[in-house]
Amino acid sequence: MTQGFTPENIVGKGGFRCVYKARLPNGRPVAAKQLIKVSDQGEQGFWAEVEVFTRVHHRNLVSLVGKGLPVLDWDKRFRIAVGAAHGLAYLH
Repeated sequence: MTQGFTPENIVGKGGFRCVYKARLPNGRPVAAKQLIKVSDQGEQGFWAEVEVFTRVHHRNLVSLVGKGLPVLDWDKRFRIAVGAAHGLAYLH
C-alpha cells in the first residue's frame, strides 16, 4: 500500500506525521498517515484531526476511506489499534 512508508512517497507533512501516497489493493490512489504513539497529546491531536476530516468536505481534502459495512465505531477501532500496538510492542 505505502511501500513501507518510504520517504519517496511523502506528499506532505501534517500536524501529526507525514502523509504518504499509496494505493489500495483495488488500485485506488489514497493518502495515508502513519500513527506512532509518542505521547497522549500526540494521540489526542491525531484523533482530533481525524474528527475534522470526517466533518469537513473540501475539494483540496481527501475523504476518509473505510471498508464496507458493518462499520466499526471509533471507540472499537481505537481499542483494536491499541491492542495490536501492545501486541507488537510485546513481540518487539
